[in-house]
Parts: sequence; C-alpha cells; structure tokens
Amino acid sequence: MINTDNNTKAKRPARISWIIKPQDMSLTEWQRALRRQVAQEENMECSEPDAEHLPGEYNVTNIAKSQTYKVVYRGEDCSWNYCSCMDFKTSHLGTCKHIERVKIWIEDNHLPLHTELPPYSSVYLSYTDGRQVKIRVGSYCRKEFMALAERYFDEDGVMLPNLLDEFDVMFIDAKKIDPSFRFYQDAIDYIIEQRERKFREEIIKGYTDEKLDTLLATKLFPYQKEGVKFAFRCGRSIIADEMGLGKTVQAIATAEMLRDSSLAENVMVVCPTSLKYQWQREIERFVPGATTIVVEGTPDKRKQQYESSETYKIVSYNCVAKDVKLLEKLHADVLIMDEVQRLKNWKTQISMAARKIQSDYAVILSGTPLENRLEELYTVMEFADSFLLSPFWQFKADCILTDGGGKVIGYQNLNKIGEKVSGRLIRRTKKQVALQMPRRM
Repeated sequence: MINTDNNTKAKRPARISWIIKPQDMSLTEWQRALRRQVAQEENMECSEPDAEHLPGEYNVTNIAKSQTYKVVYRGEDCSWNYCSCMDFKTSHLGTCKHIERVKIWIEDNHLPLHTELPPYSSVYLSYTDGRQVKIRVGSYCRKEFMALAERYFDEDGVMLPNLLDEFDVMFIDAKKIDPSFRFYQDAIDYIIEQRERKFREEIIKGYTDEKLDTLLATKLFPYQKEGVKFAFRCGRSIIADEMGLGKTVQAIATAEMLRDSSLAENVMVVCPTSLKYQWQREIERFVPGATTIVVEGTPDKRKQQYESSETYKIVSYNCVAKDVKLLEKLHADVLIMDEVQRLKNWKTQISMAARKIQSDYAVILSGTPLENRLEELYTVMEFADSFLLSPFWQFKADCILTDGGGKVIGYQNLNKIGEKVSGRLIRRTKKQVALQMPRRM
C-alpha cells in the first residue's frame, strides 16, 4: 500500500472565486476547477488498497472529518470514474475533490495510471446525466453477457423497464455466466426504490376515503387525505401547506398509513424545542394507545431513549446537533421533520446533523412558500430527494439572478421549477381549500 500526506510546496495559482465565474471559463470548467482547487488545499490522504488485484481503485481520507471515500479513476473524463461522495453523484461533472486529489497524487508521485478496464461485467448506476442503471460488458464471457444485455438494456446500455420486475432473475442468470459479475449496491438500491414506489401505488388503491378515516381518531378533510396519499406515494415528500391547514395531522396519518401497510414500525419526529410536547400531545390524541417518548436529558439518558421501544420518538433539532454521532448509527423507518425551513442554511451544524439521520420514508413539513425562495427550496428538497434539483451550480445558473458581485437580485424559470418539484412537494393555501373546511361559527 502506498501512502502519502498532503504536503506540497508547489506554487499555487491565483485562487478561483466561488461566487463569480472567471470570464475565460465555461460554467462546467469553472466548477471542475473549483473542485481541483479544494483538492489542492484540503488535507486528504490517498492510498491504493490493492494495486495488483484492484487497479484503478483508491481510498481518499478527509483528515479533518475522518471520512474515507472510495474512488475509481481510470483516466481523464473516463465514464467509469467514480467516487462514493454525494458531490460526485449530484454534480453531473464526472469528478469531485476526491477524484481531483487522486489525480494530483498520481502526478506528484509519478504513479502508473490504470486505464485498463476490469474483465468482469457489471451493472452500475451512472450519475453523469441524472441517475441511470447501466451495464458494462467486460471481456469475460462477452458473448453471453451481450445476449443477456439485449434482454434487459437498450443499445446505449441503459436499463429497460422490465428489469424492475425481473431484477432477481437477471442477477441469478448473470452470476451463472460468471461468478465475478458485479451488481453495484447503489444500482440495486435505485431499482429497489423504483419497485417500492410501484408497490405503494398498488397499496393506495385499497385506501378508500372510509379506510383513511380509520387511521386516526379523527376524520381528515378531503385535501388532507390528498396530502396523505401524496406523501405515501412519494415515500419521501414535502408538505408545505399554508399554516393552519393541518400539516401535523397529515404527517401522523402518513406514518400510520405506512405502519398499517406493514411498511414501517417506528417513527422519529424532529422539531423545534418549543414544539416537542405539542407533538407528543397531538400523536397521543390522534393515535390512542400509541407509545411516545420525548428524547431529552443527559447524553446517557438520550442514548437510552433513542434505543427504547416506543413507536414515536420526538427529538429537538438542538438534540440532533448534539447527538449526530449517535444518530448516524440509528435508523428510523419514518422521519417527520417539522418547520424544516429553519434549516435553510445548508452549512449550519444543525442542518448538517439532520442530514445524518437515516430513514426509509420522510415527511418534511414547511410553513413557508418555498417556491419564492429558491435557495431555501433547494436546501429543503435535499431532505426529500437529493437528486431532483441537482446540480446546484446548474440550478443557480438557470434560476437565480445575481448582480456583478454575486448578490441575489431575482429569480427566473419559476414555472419550470414548480413543475419539477410537483412530484415531491405539495402546497395548498386556505383559499384553495376553503370549501372543504368547516365554517366558523
């Protein structure tokens, strides 16, 4: 194993601005250059875990964060390059600071560049232009794998719809052809995500208005039933109804619908400190017999509470920030986040900690019209779908107008953004649903 530190005395070029694009660079060139700049400045260590058997595969460790990322680098702009970090998966650039660090490390240490492709075939998730499941046919048993690919992939190697239902059969057939065949985990996760959405679509058909009314100890208004079905169908969604339209009851009903369908067992509610006990009262009111616990107290007490058997665990954003290392090891079936607009700044400790919570399903609640605050919309949407509006640099260029100094002066393409988020975000105003609400006495 080769290892090296990040100490380099080479003279650095002038720093590139994160706010103003250099006139001699395209937007894409600018973003790639920024990532190379970070790679030159941050303290990262590179290593080859097994150059003989895994040529072209590297580990890159961010020393400050004690996080290690897997990198595959097979040459400039190679379509097989990969990094396990989220920036690589969402930027559509084909690179990130970790890949750029590997390139610098190879150059500085005069190491061989492994451009050869592995002989085994594999199914992987491409992030170049949105997420696409694709196949790469290697040299082993090439004829057999080409025939297999024709059944499940188009001429560009992109997954056909039938693979969603026949994934298990395809995987078994591929392993029979060559045991070294690889079906990468992110591709499997993506297929499972699509299959589960189809499954939820079928479940919804059995939930009539009458059955929805059995979920809670109260009847839902028609627009609330619509919101519950929307959130259930999405799996991860944002309900941004105007204040007073009952976002809380919709979130609880969604959680109960997931539990009633045997898709979930436990629920974590994350909310401002001032709302912890209000959430507990609402849950116990709408779901009689539900077991709830408010997570608070000393670190040891909170650890016990996180691990307790109550169905609903209610925790404040401040506790989430304190317990980030503990929460990384836990998993919630359903995550409800209230007043998420408070996390509009992506870089705050609370916002970064909230992103560490792992869950199968999420209902994100916001009381503000996010479509009029695009930076907030992007940040909040990441809790529901990190890929929908990405990459941020392109989103910003297309929709956010700035002056010469980078200050936001306006927005554009709002209708386009509205259409794009409509599959994840639902918002109703009191005026829109007035006829469905009871008249004031």
